[in-house]
Amino acid sequence: MTTGARLDDALPALLGQIETPAYVYDLGVVGQRYQALSQALPGFGIRYAVKANPHAAVLRCMTALGALFDASSIGEVRRAMAVGAGPGLIGFTGPGKRLAEIVEAVETGIGHMVVESLHQAQQTSAAAVARGVVQPVLARISPATSPKGFGARMTGVATQFGIDEEEAPQVLAQIAALPGLDLQGLHFYAGSNSLDAAAIGANMQNCADLARVLMDGLGRLPRRLIFGSGFGVPYHDGQRELVLDELATTVRAALLPLTAYSGVGIDIELGRWLVAPAGQLLVRVLTRKSGRGATIAICDGGFNAHLAACGMMGSVVRRNWPIRNVSAPNAPQEKVTLAGPLCTSIDLLARDLDIAAPGVGDVLAVGLSGAYGATSSPQGFISQPPVREMVWNGRDLIDQTPVWGVP
Repeated sequence: MTTGARLDDALPALLGQIETPAYVYDLGVVGQRYQALSQALPGFGIRYAVKANPHAAVLRCMTALGALFDASSIGEVRRAMAVGAGPGLIGFTGPGKRLAEIVEAVETGIGHMVVESLHQAQQTSAAAVARGVVQPVLARISPATSPKGFGARMTGVATQFGIDEEEAPQVLAQIAALPGLDLQGLHFYAGSNSLDAAAIGANMQNCADLARVLMDGLGRLPRRLIFGSGFGVPYHDGQRELVLDELATTVRAALLPLTAYSGVGIDIELGRWLVAPAGQLLVRVLTRKSGRGATIAICDGGFNAHLAACGMMGSVVRRNWPIRNVSAPNAPQEKVTLAGPLCTSIDLLARDLDIAAPGVGDVLAVGLSGAYGATSSPQGFISQPPVREMVWNGRDLIDQTPVWGVP
């Protein structure tokens, strides 16, 4: 964990060093949130979902903090290992693993494979037997129901994720009988981005109850159970941030009964909550125009740089993210539509946003951008310049723009 000045305080003096559009990640915020969560949930493993932000500096910070990792591709496995995470700390999830990925993960000595179908388990079994090893696996279960209050729910409908609850007893028995596999427990992820502590608690309780029923029916003690948290962050006006103490109380109430299983490890898997508040996307105003009752500021980054902020990652109703004028925070307030530079009408960062009036050359910061940002956006569209990625360590701003695909 780094210490030093907060990025928000230092940023105005750093703007001359930044080529926009650029993400800036404050590693101190990552460390603070991780440690606060660890203290609120003692005895539980904290497993970071690499897909939320796979930047090497973020992964290195997580490794130093003692995190476990949830990787959704062999590329994410490689990235975590490249910054010092041992393979035993990594779980490999995903409904569509390539056979070559499964083989490489087994050869790497991956901590566990999360199998999401009987066929995937059979492929893992064959890879393990061919190499004379026993591969630990968890089976991902898709519950039949989950409570309301999540940004995305993955239950009760046909889905590519996991083994349906209705079929789980039979499929788990088949997986347990496969050679070369050690079925150690279960993995659940039923919903994401919730700001409702009661809904999160109810979801955890539902998954915990299902875990007990399935493992008892299988006649074996679980050694590891993983629960996707679904902890959200308040992207929009009127939303209230989760209160960590309240959240921890609901999680403990739901999951602590599972500690009656001797030797079981219980992990909370999350990504967004840990890293979203640590990142900002900085864009610069290129030009302004007015007409037909609107003022439009056109910026050098749009949905090619930040698909989620432009409302294109599952949002049904597009709403503005928190955006501020870093260059001129005390300018008079103005209602402005913020457009990106792309030659398409859907490239909008914000519509009718109340903000300190952005002049040409001003740098604007899109908050809560540390998760699902650079790598979740179509940077190749219309051949715009690549988005920079920079790291603030409390003292220095360092350009660490990666060459993606290279660990």
